[in-house]
Amino acid sequence: MQGITEASWRAGVESGELIGLIAWAGTRMAGYCFADRSTGEIMMLALLPEDEGHGLGRLLLSQVVEALRHLGRQT
Repeated sequence: MQGITEASWRAGVESGELIGLIAWAGTRMAGYCFADRSTGEIMMLALLPEDEGHGLGRLLLSQVVEALRHLGRQT
């Protein structure tokens, strides 16, 4: 996905082109990880600073990689 914008990001998620997970800490979003379904490329992994260092990023990444593997993508 070249030139990622809010509109292109939204379109990718809504169309299913991007797959991913969002982690919540109570009612606030703590982080997220998204990948391109067709290529298997991890497009974004982000955490709020206060949620870094607790293994959350590793967990998000491993779950998205596992989803990609189930789709037959090599990661």
